[in-house]
Amino acid sequence: MLIQADPIVTNRLRQLRRSQGVAQYGLAVRADVSPTVIGAIERYDYMPGRQVRARIAQALGVAVRDIWPDEETEA
Repeated sequence: MLIQADPIVTNRLRQLRRSQGVAQYGLAVRADVSPTVIGAIERYDYMPGRQVRARIAQALGVAVRDIWPDEETEA
């Protein structure tokens, strides 16, 4: 089941990814997720779980809260 994502979050993700010159596929490989996951997040169609959010943030070299500001601080 897909859960509608927050457009502000998805725009932030897209901006971070593009600012690093990374394609959706490249981010997916770095984060060890399906490329369709990145596309779905950026289309506002999907809100990933905590583990996937952490992997995406790590792949971009940022804190989870830099993409998902409502996320609790994680170690």
